[in-house]
Amino acid sequence: MPLQRKKHPRFRKKETIESKTKKEKVKKKKSIIELIPHLPQDVKDYIYTLLMKDRIPSWKLLHQKEFHSTELFFSMGLNPHYHYDFLCGISIEPYKNPISFKNKKLLEVNSNSKWKTSKRMRDEVFTSWENYVMYPKFDNCNKLCERQVGRESQNGIKGVFIENNQCKEIEYREWLNIEGKYWYHEKCRCITCDRVRYEGRNKLQIKDREKFHDILWDHSSSQWKTKSPLEKKYENNFAKIMVWSLLTDFWKEY
Repeated sequence: MPLQRKKHPRFRKKETIESKTKKEKVKKKKSIIELIPHLPQDVKDYIYTLLMKDRIPSWKLLHQKEFHSTELFFSMGLNPHYHYDFLCGISIEPYKNPISFKNKKLLEVNSNSKWKTSKRMRDEVFTSWENYVMYPKFDNCNKLCERQVGRESQNGIKGVFIENNQCKEIEYREWLNIEGKYWYHEKCRCITCDRVRYEGRNKLQIKDREKFHDILWDHSSSQWKTKSPLEKKYENNFAKIMVWSLLTDFWKEY
């Protein structure tokens, strides 16, 4: 098979201005980090995977150290073998293996938050909790919103108007002196503050309103749901049609 001869410069394609500018930018870069954005996509992916494999073990150890107290606190309620600051053995003898002093000290960091046992749990034998699938309920008595609303300054407490509120869970959040205005904390992420923001999302600022744009939350449910792609597409098309109809009516008049 004969080799293809080189094309005459007159018949070659000229280099585009974009490729010339990219080459000039790359030549000016001196450090490797500055050159990474100009590399091909497959090379970028390979560098990213190498970095992740190198960093993930160190990040894992760091997070385990920082969140040890939180992990221990939640294990007290989710693991039925933990009860009243003691590790109970599966044997008949209760409180056989007491928990260490270090872990007990960590549990006392947030003493206002605790697990509450039900009446049936107190009546039943402790070893039968696992058979009946009984777990204590978490009671957080130290929420940010409730702490700040009880103070004179009330830092971070904001109000939003909600017309025809149908959610019973936030009825106690209504201001006594202003009808239809409900309070929440700007940084608190408890379910009640989120519910107040969701119900009054039309009166929030644009940044806060966008967070609840693609969310559906039933009044009787404690879990919100995201809209499906078809619902989002329908809403976007409907908004475009409305804007286009307004523009056509405007140009017809003038």
